[in-house]
Amino acid sequence: MGHCLFMRKGSIHKKPSLLPSGYTELAYIQSSGTQYIDTGLKPNQNMRVVVKLSTSETGSYTMFGADLSWTDDGFALGVGFTHYGKETGTISGLNNGSPHEVDFNKNIISMDGSTVLTMGASTFSIPYNLVLFANNRAGGIQEKATMALYYCMIFDGGTLLRDYIPCINASGAVGLYDLVGRQFYGNAGTGAFTGSEAA
Repeated sequence: MGHCLFMRKGSIHKKPSLLPSGYTELAYIQSSGTQYIDTGLKPNQNMRVVVKLSTSETGSYTMFGADLSWTDDGFALGVGFTHYGKETGTISGLNNGSPHEVDFNKNIISMDGSTVLTMGASTFSIPYNLVLFANNRAGGIQEKATMALYYCMIFDGGTLLRDYIPCINASGAVGLYDLVGRQFYGNAGTGAFTGSEAA
């Protein structure tokens, strides 16, 4: 005979958190245009970023990136533009205020499961850290975006280097917790991230 599982009416089954004790998982963190996260990772041609985000920005605002200059080596995703090696491209539909999953896998960019742009293959290594919510241009943080980030995974080829979950840490700071390195990444800019608790 099989076993039946009955749940009391009104009870809520919530998945256990992957975060350390004292942390609160959030559905997303929201920037106001002055915050950013320094990932500590330097992009090369094998980098892959899988991220879910939403923004209504228009213009030169970057979701994540690092480059030497707009015409030199870079790895960046903007609200309507891309940068891989020395090549730049354009995309549309990202900044309509709705959540989108973007998979920037080396030179191929997909949005919500469909390939939207394939850029030329390249070989490069950028000596500046990739940042989220902005662009790190030769060590200067610029193009900071107002956006919500729901999750972010960063790979080097097939190796997962960062697996970020939005959260509030034990001290009350809002940021991202990396499940790979078991480390909290807080705001490296000014002001403070806000967020919404996970359902």
